[in-house]
Amino acid sequence: MQRNSLVLLIDESAAMSSVLGEQLPDGSKSTKTNAQRIATSVNNILQKIASGPACEVAVVGYRSGEDGHVDVGCRWLDDTEHREFVSSKDLEKMAKIEQREKKVLQPDGTFEETAVDFPVWYEPVLGVKAPQIAAFKYCHDLLSRHGEGNVEDDIRNSLIVHIFSGSSGDGNPHHVIQSLLHPSEGEMPSLVMQCHVAPTSAAITAAFPSKQAFLSTGLARDLFSRSSELTPEMCDGLTSLQTSFQPGCRGLIHNGKTIDVIRCLELAKIHLAGDKSAEDGGGSVVSGGAVGESPSDKDDDSNKDSEVTSGAGVAAVQEQLALVVVVLDRSVDDPFSGNMTNPCTKLQEAANKILNELSTKQCLDFAVDIAIMSYGVGVDGEPDIRTTFDGPLSGKSLVRNAELQDGALRVEESTQDIPNGIGGIVSVTKRTAVYFDVEPSGPGPMGPTFKAAGNLISDWCQQHSTAVPPILVHLTRGEQSSEDIDAALSPIKSCETA
Repeated sequence: MQRNSLVLLIDESAAMSSVLGEQLPDGSKSTKTNAQRIATSVNNILQKIASGPACEVAVVGYRSGEDGHVDVGCRWLDDTEHREFVSSKDLEKMAKIEQREKKVLQPDGTFEETAVDFPVWYEPVLGVKAPQIAAFKYCHDLLSRHGEGNVEDDIRNSLIVHIFSGSSGDGNPHHVIQSLLHPSEGEMPSLVMQCHVAPTSAAITAAFPSKQAFLSTGLARDLFSRSSELTPEMCDGLTSLQTSFQPGCRGLIHNGKTIDVIRCLELAKIHLAGDKSAEDGGGSVVSGGAVGESPSDKDDDSNKDSEVTSGAGVAAVQEQLALVVVVLDRSVDDPFSGNMTNPCTKLQEAANKILNELSTKQCLDFAVDIAIMSYGVGVDGEPDIRTTFDGPLSGKSLVRNAELQDGALRVEESTQDIPNGIGGIVSVTKRTAVYFDVEPSGPGPMGPTFKAAGNLISDWCQQHSTAVPPILVHLTRGEQSSEDIDAALSPIKSCETA
């Protein structure tokens, strides 16, 4: 009988004491540390595994103390038998039951706290550093011992889910991880998923990439070579979880939030079930939010970064007037394909997020002038530049942020998944105003648009000589050469105060 096995390898270093400050269902910010939130998610998935298929599970933590002493081992709570792997059928009787508060959405749209029984198998105790080499060596030895001790059952189809936030405290773990991914002859390879937890909710998440080239340099690219390609069953699971992915995607999350950890753990549960399809298992269906790995999704990451940058600029304005110019690249490879997930659509989503942010109550404390522009080519093949708003704000090239609230083309409603505080998620309705709604086009030159932006910025600076320097946010899929970008930016650079 074949039984898949799972090792949950958890960082217990001081880095896990960071607080993401994620939004809770009631709109407040979470004050729990990464360690606490990860423990909740781990206990939640163990509860599901306890009622799932026959499998073997180990929970391993790793940390080192102030004196450098390395502590790596299984972390079953109150386990007097010092067990390593535990059968799924034995999990239930090992749990410690706690009373926890769960926020439940009421028919009137409010949230009510309800006490629930919550089984606990793992509680984190944090150290100082994260000895990752020692941790993966322990996993290698653990799997070897377990395989040798189970002759009747084939339990060698193993998955290691590494959940961490800190950097390795005992050197680069690349070689020891490779020994798990590509073992010597006669040994079965293990699957490895890397789930890096973000230190702050502002960090940009990359999820399930299929190519290393689209990841930022540094840790994210290193993790790509330390993670396995997802199995067909896991890919089917991503589809059922309504998460985008590309063929050849890896089991890798970089700068993940709680919802991303939940996705990884759901995929681990799917692995344990073998070729069975993903099950709900308690109402924690996850949808949306993951960053895929196509070039257009890479651009979406850049858009998020631009959004954060522009928001920071507005926050610094205080009582002075500011100018934000948003320039959008409408180009796609095939503008007539009818594909609604093209780069232009994704860039528009990012642009609308920026404008929604500028119209929030917090930003309305500051006076911000806003211009929106887009470029592409028309049906005649000539450059097509648009420099005004549409809808209620039609014909205006500059709009004060206070005007945005009543100036949207339309308001769209969408469902957003938010962690509920006990390892699952709830769906809430989110309203988003739409200001940018332009059709995709073939590639067009940047120069004329940036020249128009330069003229607008120059005129605005002359009229508002005491204002802070303007901000220009260029949202593009990045197909231009560096020479073209430098040439296009020259009119902007010539503005002394820009």
